[in-house]
Amino acid sequence: MKQKTFFLGIIFGITFLLLAVINTDLNTIFTLISKTNPLPIILGLFPLAIAIFLKTWRWRILLDTRLPFSRIFAILTIGYLVNNILPARLGEAARIYLVGRREKVGIVKTLATIIMEKALDALVLFLILLTLLLGSPILSNNLKTLFFGIVLPQKWQTRLAVFLSSFQLLKNKRKIIILLLLSLVIWLMEAFWNYSLLSSLGLNVPLSAAFFLAAVVNLGLFIPSPPGYIGVFHFLATFALLPFGVDKSQALSYAILQHGLEYSILSGLGAWSALKLSFNPFKEKKWKKN
Repeated sequence: MKQKTFFLGIIFGITFLLLAVINTDLNTIFTLISKTNPLPIILGLFPLAIAIFLKTWRWRILLDTRLPFSRIFAILTIGYLVNNILPARLGEAARIYLVGRREKVGIVKTLATIIMEKALDALVLFLILLTLLLGSPILSNNLKTLFFGIVLPQKWQTRLAVFLSSFQLLKNKRKIIILLLLSLVIWLMEAFWNYSLLSSLGLNVPLSAAFFLAAVVNLGLFIPSPPGYIGVFHFLATFALLPFGVDKSQALSYAILQHGLEYSILSGLGAWSALKLSFNPFKEKKWKKN
């Protein structure tokens, strides 16, 4: 399954990269990036740092654990590193292994928290996207999950029970509100980070473009992608800026700048954390089995 996802990600990456590069002027791209103003980037590092801090805090709430904040931060950034250098979203498998097995929180419980994390992100991003597209508040609908008579082996019934019990957290209205607010602020910070990078390239676009960019790119990255989301990220970022009158060459310049900075920063944090926790994703093979 992982091999199929890997090859599908490579195909998507190459296809989307070609779509992003077609009809662009390489000279414009090199010129624009070479004239990047570093001040907005430096200022933009603050909302990016806040977003990472809040993601750590949110995951700690979901885990409902006494693990220190610094340990959860380290494991989160290791996940970023692994996603950047290995295929098939193995960064999530690394997080599940490090928290679930090494820290003895439980594999199934940790998996459930990551699913809740992704669901919160998808919900907030989807609402931001619809708000921007429709220009009006979105009414939330109650979705009911229907279970049909599926007979599972006892082993999987036990795992399913543990998995579903992890969602008991969602019955706590106070924690739900906190998690939603954290998720909203996280993506506000991500949007301000986007806007700072747009400003560094001298691209005069409204703030709404930064929010639209965050929503389109991060929702789009749920599809299979190669390591580091190369190609898929560049296409989505370029596509998201076109409606705001940004030239395709300028939009691709932005995509290259953002991807390069985030890849370097997050991989650097992940490498530091991996050294701290003595985790080598190339030598420690058993974590891939989780």
